[in-house]
Amino acid sequence: SIAERAMMASDSILNTYYTSALHNNGVAVGCAEGLATTSQNSWPLNNLFTTQSYAPNQWLTAYGLDQLQKSGLNGAGERLAVLEIDGFNPNDIATYNSCFGIPNLAIHAHSYPSGPLLAPGGETTLDIETIGAIASGVDRIDVWESTDGNGQPDATNYGLANTLNAAIFLAPRAERPNIVSISVGGCEAY
Repeated sequence: SIAERAMMASDSILNTYYTSALHNNGVAVGCAEGLATTSQNSWPLNNLFTTQSYAPNQWLTAYGLDQLQKSGLNGAGERLAVLEIDGFNPNDIATYNSCFGIPNLAIHAHSYPSGPLLAPGGETTLDIETIGAIASGVDRIDVWESTDGNGQPDATNYGLANTLNAAIFLAPRAERPNIVSISVGGCEAY
C-alpha cells in the first residue's frame, strides 16, 4: 500500500540521516565473562527478554569512534576531569580493562570540598570504563567527587559548581584538565 511504502521510506530516511548510531555488524571481542548472555530475572521484566551486552569494539564501531582511533586519535596528551556524585571501583575497572584489552589508565580521585571519598557506584565506574575504551591514550583521569565533606554526595547546583571550579582551578597547573566531563543529570536551566 501507499502508506506502507511511505513508512518504509520514512524509516530509511530516519536510519540514514537522523541517527547517531550505525547498525552493529561486528562480532564482540573480549573474555567469556564479558560476552556472556544474561537473562533479566527481576521485576518488572521477569524473563521477558535475554540480553547480550555490546562489547567495546562493537559500540566503538556503531558510533564511528573506531575510525577516530584508527586515525591515531586516542586521547594521547589529554588530561580529563570527570565530575561525579559517587565513587568508583578500581577492581571492576581493572577486570573490565583486562577482559576487553584496554590499558589501565592513571586515575586520581579527589573529594571536594574535603573528607573521605564517596562509596563506589556503578555510574562513575561505567564512566571510567567507557572513557578507557574510547580514549585509551589519555594521560590521566581526575575524578572529582562532589561531597558534603562527610563522605556523602552533594548533588546540589552549588556543590557541583564548586567542585567544577576546584577541578579546573585548584589542581596544580600541570594537572589541570583540557577536557571536563560531567555525568550528572539535571535541568539544563541550572
